[in-house]
Amino acid sequence: MNSSNRKLFGAIALTFALSLASCQPPSTPDTPEDIPEPQVSQNSASDGLATMPDGNYFYGETDNPQAPGQQYLIFEKSGSQILGQLYRFGTDSSSCFQGKAGSDRIDDVTHAYFNSELMGTMEENQNPWIVEKGEPIALDPFVEIGISEAPDFAVQQIDECRKILQENQIGQSS
Repeated sequence: MNSSNRKLFGAIALTFALSLASCQPPSTPDTPEDIPEPQVSQNSASDGLATMPDGNYFYGETDNPQAPGQQYLIFEKSGSQILGQLYRFGTDSSSCFQGKAGSDRIDDVTHAYFNSELMGTMEENQNPWIVEKGEPIALDPFVEIGISEAPDFAVQQIDECRKILQENQIGQSS
């Protein structure tokens, strides 16, 4: 971790600690049984995806942001609109998606998958993307990792997904 990342992480940790301190009465645990469970951020999806502030989010099946074979969800929330990518780290399994923020899931989901069967045989004007409606994406199997921990390729993929979904004339109304 470089110096600027350490400073950023330190500032985020301090802000988080101060926000927790203002929400909980001070206490000093006497025994391990008295130590409270870790507190979940007030803006976590468990409190309602629809009520989370606009911004970028990163979730995984594990809190390790680069565990091979694990599934990750990176998305941008703007109002009720969600745009992002669902991928399995270390594989070519991924899809772009857009949908609407529900209470604990992403509803009205449309996926865009790259059709790898067309590789090498694609005609000049042929669209390599398969676009289809999908099932809601539940957030329960995922833990929030934090966008600052997301791999660079995943963060950059949000813009690529936006482009892919726009080029395929997929739109959602608020």
